[in-house]
Amino acid sequence: MLRNQQVLETGSQPSTQAKFDATTFGFGLTPTLGVRGIWIALDMNFTWNDIPQLSKPAFAYVFGPRFGKSINLKKPDAVNRFLGRWDSGLHSIRVQAEVSNSTNFM
Repeated sequence: MLRNQQVLETGSQPSTQAKFDATTFGFGLTPTLGVRGIWIALDMNFTWNDIPQLSKPAFAYVFGPRFGKSINLKKPDAVNRFLGRWDSGLHSIRVQAEVSNSTNFM
């Protein structure tokens, strides 16, 4: 008899909820550069999650570059009005985690 059939016949179901106590540390950087109204921003985030069930802290890195154009709206009665447009679509996400032990789910 298959394990799934046994679960259905007995009426008991395995728990799929994981309970973790985790400590998280992270920081982000956003270096920017602009020349003649054209600009680029490099959004970078680094995070470490220390979870007891993992061999070492899980590391996550997110990179999202943005670029845009600022247009100066020159009006005689206005003080420095700008219109800006930006775009993004190149994102990179990397997650590393290592497990050296096993967990009994049943």
